[in-house]
Amino acid sequence: MPELRKALARREDKAGGGYNLEGEGVMLILGVDPSLAHTGWAVIDQDEQVVKTGLLDMPKEIKLRPCQLQYIMCEIGVELHRYRPDIVVIERAAQWPRANEGTSTITLRAMIQVEAAVLIACGQEGRKVEFIEPAAVKEGLARSRYASKAAVRISLVLQGFDVERLSEHEVDALAAAVVYKRLQEVKEMADNG
Repeated sequence: MPELRKALARREDKAGGGYNLEGEGVMLILGVDPSLAHTGWAVIDQDEQVVKTGLLDMPKEIKLRPCQLQYIMCEIGVELHRYRPDIVVIERAAQWPRANEGTSTITLRAMIQVEAAVLIACGQEGRKVEFIEPAAVKEGLARSRYASKAAVRISLVLQGFDVERLSEHEVDALAAAVVYKRLQEVKEMADNG
C-alpha cells in the first residue's frame, strides 16, 4: 500500500482545480478505454470539441492487482471530479461470445476488472455510465466493425480531430465518446420523429 499512496500523492499534487460546467448548458462526455497497464480517457463537449485526453500508466512499483485497481479507480476519480462529465462511456472489454480474439483469458479478466474499478469511481462521483461495444465504435467511425485501430485513427483525422500525439488508448477513448454522442443524437432524432 505505501507504493500506492506515493503514486497517488504525486498525482494529487498535479490535480489542481476543476472544470465545474454543470448547470451552464455545456455537456461533457468522458470516454474510457480500460486497460490494466494503460487506461486511456478523453473528454469531449457537446460540439465534439476535445476538452482533454489522458493516459493512466500503471506505475511499475504497484504490483499487486488490488492496488493496481485501486490506483485506476482513484485516478479516474480525479478526472471525474475535475471535469464532472454528464456521462461516462466505457468501451467494453469483451464482445461475447467471441471475446476479443487473440486476447488471453487472463488479459480479458484484467480488462473486466478495470471496467469494474471505473464503475466504482463513477458511482462514488455520482456519474451516469454507459457502455459501448468496440465493434460499434469501429463501425461508427470507420464504417466497418472489423476496422483496425489505424483505420479508426485515420477516420478521426479525416473528421478533423488532431490525434497525432495521442496514444492508441487515448484515441480509443476519444472514439468511444464521439461515437456514443453521435448514436445518442440519432436516437433522439428517431424518438422525436
